[in-house]
Amino acid sequence: MIPTEPTWRSYIAETTQPIFSPKQCQMVIDKGMSLKKETAQVGMGQRPGGGYAPDKRITTISWIPFKEMPEMYKIIERTMLQVNGNHFGYEGMQITEQAQFTEYPKGGFYDWHMDSEVNCQFEPPVRKMSMTILPSHPSEFEGGDL
Repeated sequence: MIPTEPTWRSYIAETTQPIFSPKQCQMVIDKGMSLKKETAQVGMGQRPGGGYAPDKRITTISWIPFKEMPEMYKIIERTMLQVNGNHFGYEGMQITEQAQFTEYPKGGFYDWHMDSEVNCQFEPPVRKMSMTILPSHPSEFEGGDL
């Protein structure tokens, strides 16, 4: 018998059921679309290689304030804590960043990347988990694979 890695060592965890109803998804989309958009960058401005990089990413982004969608953040936090408990086991997990609403134009993309600089020279390694939520119906876009 070939040994397998235990489930707590998995790197990607997917929910088997939607965490938002269609109505809640539309509320997230409406909120994201109403916020000021900015051209997405790769990395932080002070980080080497950071800035606008059309070979790595073509998207616009906005940030959803905590106070404007508290119910959304409660659902995200509940899901994050459940996934963490089932797969990773990090201590003291909490949401520390606003949700990034990303809109992809036709032909837009975000290439493979790490969410922090690998040597952690420019920021402390605080982000232990990232979540991706696709509020659009799958028939409305192509892609979304992680």
